[in-house]
Amino acid sequence: MNEFNQLRTLWRTADTGALPDSHAMLRLVRTFRTQKLRKKWLVTGLAALFSALIIVVPCLVHFHLPGTYRTVVFCWALIAYRIQ
Repeated sequence: MNEFNQLRTLWRTADTGALPDSHAMLRLVRTFRTQKLRKKWLVTGLAALFSALIIVVPCLVHFHLPGTYRTVVFCWALIAYRIQ
């Protein structure tokens, strides 16, 4: 019990004057959540854009090297595997 009493007195004597008030904390949490959500939407949107480019470009452009088609098919297969 002696350790518990020591911890309790330490807890009660801690200086909390430098801590922000509840409104400031809510504002900080809100901005943090907004930033995280914005980053998630940005990553999702860019992934969709690049996936669409990988699908559309080989349909519209004629490549001269047969290895390019193999690379594109490999990318499509990799995307299809990641979706499953």
